[in-house]
Amino acid sequence: MSGPAVSVDLAAVVAAQAATIAEQTAVIEALRAEVAELRRRLGLNSSKPPARTFP
Repeated sequence: MSGPAVSVDLAAVVAAQAATIAEQTAVIEALRAEVAELRRRLGLNSSKPPARTFP
C-alpha cells in the first residue's frame, strides 16, 4: 500500500537547504571567531585571580 502522491520541487528543496547551510556556516564561523577572541582575552588575564561574583 502506497501513500498519497506528493509533488515536491526537489530543486527548490535543495536550494533552500543550501541557503540554510550557508547561513549556519556563517554563524559557526562567527562563533569560532568569538571563542578565539575570548580565549585570547582569557590568556591575557591568566595571571589575575578569578573575579568574585558573590558577597
